[in-house]
Amino acid sequence: MKAIRTTIKTIFCLIALMIVAGDLQAQQVPLFNQYYRMPSLAYTSATVFNERPRLSLAYREQFSGLEGAPTGVALAYSTNLASKMGLGFNVSSTEVGLIRQLRVQGGYAYKLLDKDHQLSVGALVGFSSFSINDEVVSPETQNDPILLNLLGNNGSALSVDFSLSYRYKDFQLDVAAPTIINESLSDDEYVQINEDNIPDYIVGGQYSFLLNVEKQIYVTPNVTWRYRDVLGSEFDVLARIDYNNKFSAFGGYRGNYGATFGAGVFINKSLEFTYNYDFGDPQIPFLSDGFSEFGLHLTMKTADERKVNKYSEGEAVYNRVIDENIYDPSILNPKDKEALKDYLYSLEFEGNKKERRANAELRYEELFARLKAQEVARLEAVAQARRKAERDSINAVNAERERLERERLAEEARLAEAKRLEEEQLAKEAAAKAAEDNKYTKATNAAIEKMSEAQKARVRAVNRLVTPDRLTEIGVSGDPDSPGSIDREAYIIVVASYGLDSKYSRIFLNSIVDEYNDARIFASRKRKLDYVYIGASSDYNAVIARMRKIRQDTRFKDSWVHIVRLSELTSN
Repeated sequence: MKAIRTTIKTIFCLIALMIVAGDLQAQQVPLFNQYYRMPSLAYTSATVFNERPRLSLAYREQFSGLEGAPTGVALAYSTNLASKMGLGFNVSSTEVGLIRQLRVQGGYAYKLLDKDHQLSVGALVGFSSFSINDEVVSPETQNDPILLNLLGNNGSALSVDFSLSYRYKDFQLDVAAPTIINESLSDDEYVQINEDNIPDYIVGGQYSFLLNVEKQIYVTPNVTWRYRDVLGSEFDVLARIDYNNKFSAFGGYRGNYGATFGAGVFINKSLEFTYNYDFGDPQIPFLSDGFSEFGLHLTMKTADERKVNKYSEGEAVYNRVIDENIYDPSILNPKDKEALKDYLYSLEFEGNKKERRANAELRYEELFARLKAQEVARLEAVAQARRKAERDSINAVNAERERLERERLAEEARLAEAKRLEEEQLAKEAAAKAAEDNKYTKATNAAIEKMSEAQKARVRAVNRLVTPDRLTEIGVSGDPDSPGSIDREAYIIVVASYGLDSKYSRIFLNSIVDEYNDARIFASRKRKLDYVYIGASSDYNAVIARMRKIRQDTRFKDSWVHIVRLSELTSN
C-alpha cells in the first residue's frame, strides 16, 4: 500500500511538473524579497549603483506538505567598481518535484550616463545544471517512460541576460531580457523545462517617498511587469515602508501568487533579516498553500571605507602608543600591532609593495626605539631632578647651619659689645649707684612692705632660690651639673637681663610668673648675667614663632632668642 502511495505521488509530481512548468518561473526570477534586497539576480545593470558591496541569501519554500513542493535557495553578491562599473555573482538552487536545478551566474555592468540622469547596461552569463532528485523516486516508478528518460541523465544550459537601469533622484527603473541566449547544452526532456521557466522580459519601477526626515521614514511603491510567451503578462504591485534603518514592512499583490506581506529587521547596521509570505493562488493546487521566504542581507564596507577604518584604527593605536609612551611593542596585542603596521604602511608612497612594507617595518622599529630612547631620557631627567633635589636639600641644610652659625657669632659679638658697654656703663655708674644704693634699697623694701602677705611670701621664696642648693626648684639654672639645668641645645626667649644673682631679676620674674607660668631665670656665670626668659625648647622654629607672639606684648617688644650653648655654662 505504501509503495502504491509513493508511486501515485511520484507520477503526480511529474504530471504537475509538465503542466505548471510555465508557472515555475518564480524559482528563476526575482521574488518579492529580491525586488528590494537582491536586484542583481535579474538586473546586473543595477550593480553600478551600489554604494557598498552587498551579499544576500534567500530561502523559499512552499509549506503545503506536498512531497516535491518547490523550494529554492539564492545567494547574490554585487558591488560597484571605479564608480562606473559593477559586478554581480549569483548562485541559486531550486527543487520542483523531481527536478533539481543549480544555476551559477556572473555579470558585468557599465554606467553610460553619470549626471542627474544615470543610465547603465549590464550582461549576465549563467550556467545551469539539471538532475533528478533520487530521494523521491521509488522502484515502482521505474516503468514510467518520462522518468526513465531522465534517470541517470543530467541536463545543462547556457544563458546570457541583458539589463538596463535608469536612475533619477529617488526614481528607479530596471529592464531585463533574460532570454537573449538560453540554449540547452543537452538533448533531453530538460530542454523544455529550461526554455519555458524563464520569462522573456522583466520591467520594474519604483520611487521612494520620504515621509519623515527626523525618523527617516520612507515609503517605496514598486510595480514589476513580467512577460512570457507561455503565460503572457504578469504584474506585481508592491510597497515597502522603512523606519530609521531599523525596521521595514512589505505588502502587495503578485500576479499568479496572490497577496503577499513581509517584514524586515536590522540585526545591526549592516545585517538585515527579512521574512515574506505569498498567500498563493487558490486556482492552482500546486501553489494554493502559499510560500514563505527568509532572507539575510549583508551590506559590506567599500574598499575605501575599509581602508579608512583600517587607517583610523591604526592611527588610534599610533596615537595611544605616543600618548602613553608605550616603548615596548610586546605590550600591544596582535591586532593592535597589525593595525599599527598597516597604518605605517599607508604612510609609504615610494617603491613597490615589498619595499613599502619593508619601510613600514623600519618605521615600526624606529618608533619604539625612539619611544624607548625618550623613556630612558625621561627617567634620566627624573633621576637628575631627584639628585638635584637631594643636593638642594643638603645645601639648604648647610645654608641653615651656616645661618645659625652666623647668628651665633653675631650674638656673641652683640653680647660682647653689650658686655663692654655694660661694663663701661657700670664703671661710670658705679659711684652714683653706690651712693643711691641705700636709697633705692630702702625704696624697694618699702615697696615690698606694701605687698600682700601672699606676694611677700612669693618674693621671699623667689629670693631664697638664689642660693645654689635651691636653684632647680623653679628652673633657675647656672650649673650644668644641676638637674634643673637647661639643655645646651635649647633656645630661650629672653625678655629682660640683670646682673648675676640680682634680686631685681627675681622681683621682675615674680611680676610676670602669674601671666607666664613657664617664666624662669637663666644665670649665665660666664657673662655674669641673669636672663629672665619665657619658655625653653630645642625646636628653633617653635621658639621663633612664640617670640613673635610675645613681642605683641609691648613690655617685651625687644625680647630676643638666646642660644643656651653659646653661654658655655660652667660651674663656679
